[in-house]
Amino acid sequence: MGSSSLAISPRKLRSDVYSYSYENDSNTPLVISVLASLIERTMTRNERITKNSTWAVLSTKDAKTRVFDCHEIPDMTIQSYLERIFRYTRAGPSVYVVAYVYIDRFCQANPGFRINARNVHRLLITTIMVASKYVEDIRNYRNSYFARVGGLGTKELNKLEMDFLFLMGFKLHVNVSVFESYCCHLEREVSIGGGYHIEKTLRCAEAQSETDWSPAGATWYGPANGAGSDGGACGYKDAVERAPFSSMVSAGGPSLFKSGKGCGACYEVKCTKNANAKCSENPVSVVITDECPGGPCASDSVHFDLSGAAFGAMATSGQSDQLRNAGVLQIQYRRVECNYPGMKVVFSVDSGSNPNYFAVLIEFEDGDGDLSGVDLQQAPQTNTWLPMRQSWGAVWKLDAGSTLTAPFSLRLTAAESGKTIIANNVIPAGWQAGQTYRSLVNFDV
Repeated sequence: MGSSSLAISPRKLRSDVYSYSYENDSNTPLVISVLASLIERTMTRNERITKNSTWAVLSTKDAKTRVFDCHEIPDMTIQSYLERIFRYTRAGPSVYVVAYVYIDRFCQANPGFRINARNVHRLLITTIMVASKYVEDIRNYRNSYFARVGGLGTKELNKLEMDFLFLMGFKLHVNVSVFESYCCHLEREVSIGGGYHIEKTLRCAEAQSETDWSPAGATWYGPANGAGSDGGACGYKDAVERAPFSSMVSAGGPSLFKSGKGCGACYEVKCTKNANAKCSENPVSVVITDECPGGPCASDSVHFDLSGAAFGAMATSGQSDQLRNAGVLQIQYRRVECNYPGMKVVFSVDSGSNPNYFAVLIEFEDGDGDLSGVDLQQAPQTNTWLPMRQSWGAVWKLDAGSTLTAPFSLRLTAAESGKTIIANNVIPAGWQAGQTYRSLVNFDV
């Protein structure tokens, strides 16, 4: 691509996403070039897979994705097509990040779908139009205008929009945590080697388990076979040593800890024999329970400061101490669903809570593991949900300014999926500060 020779940086990419101005910036925002490169890399991989694979018959649902196929392959490059959309619709850079989220969700919902030269243009104009409606006020640009920009008829684009929404299950909500995680991924695409070296493609490819890994740095801290620290910056205290955490935990650098919003998120990590001969190359599951604010944690775009137990678990049998002696490793990681079999969400009331101020530590959420929102409802006779704020780590608080009436129900919103659950009356009348209360609910996995 012609623009891939631009001198770019993760910092410039993020600056464009958050502060790009049509009046003050004459260049096309960098997110367009990075997204174009990522998509082209995905298409190249899919072409290689197609040549080496015997495709199964598509399911009825996957066959519906053929609606995005063009009768003839357009001769416009992805870069040029995205630049055209940007030039004529003036959709801001954040729209393209949200479109990236939507394409990834679409691919997850339709595992038989693969981005290729025949379907990519129609998919892009559809997702960018839908993302524009979600992010911006586009009263001046109707579907008919996007259709002209994209080279389609209005009725055709209307149908593509509806098909897209149904095929992705109308999962349009993108909260701040999800937006940030996809921005961080695009930043990593830029930072590796100083250019567009895409290490992780979209999930529209065969053998996802082999392509879904990204690079990170890793160190370890605390006792050699221990849990790092006693609880750390998330507030889990000595629970990190016991099941279900069982010392398989990690402190996260800024991109993982996310000022505490990343507490509870689950990852798989592994090291390869290219990094160290003692590595087993088997994935190890860890939970973010602490913060690693300095040193390589701050300088690496992604860094895990693992517990001694978790770091050693990446080694071949009997070689844990030798691997820990390495101190620092380059590893691979991926986000995974948390799964605590038989566990329900647990609420530990903060010792500083009182009738006018309620704070609670929340643990053992299945699925995303981390939360974007918590709301409190007072005694059953009220129907109002009061938004709580993150206090620190995995502790959420509500400073009501007046007496709160128990029992309390708590509504949790998962950070990445946006799913919600309600723990009805989980905090009883007569609750006490410092006590732990177990709910009857958890997120589906």
